[in-house]
Amino acid sequence: MDKDSQLDSQLVSTLSPKKGVETTINSSDGIDMISHGSEFTINIMTPVGMKLMSKTKFIGYHSNNLILLEVPNISEDKKNAFFQEGFLMNVRAISQKGEGGIIQFRSQIMHILSGVIPMIIISVQG
Repeated sequence: MDKDSQLDSQLVSTLSPKKGVETTINSSDGIDMISHGSEFTINIMTPVGMKLMSKTKFIGYHSNNLILLEVPNISEDKKNAFFQEGFLMNVRAISQKGEGGIIQFRSQIMHILSGVIPMIIISVQG
């Protein structure tokens, strides 16, 4: 299975640093390997081809197969351009559990919450 197919089917890959072996697991199982407050690297490409790479923090996992993220510390113009419902993003994190596997998957922005505690809610396949 090529890398794009893996991302499109929203699977999570982990890489064991000791053995150099790649294992593919369901994304909901992979999320369990990520600690709250962990850093995520996100890549977003808009439908017109503009790209953003940023870092943000993992807040938590909702039982409806949703992930809650902090809004990255970027300009309002970039927030308005890149963080829109329906946009796709590639997400990458390093597990702080086990052997420090790399967790990566493709997700869609479902909601953007503003107010006192702004958050981004993204999808994850169960």
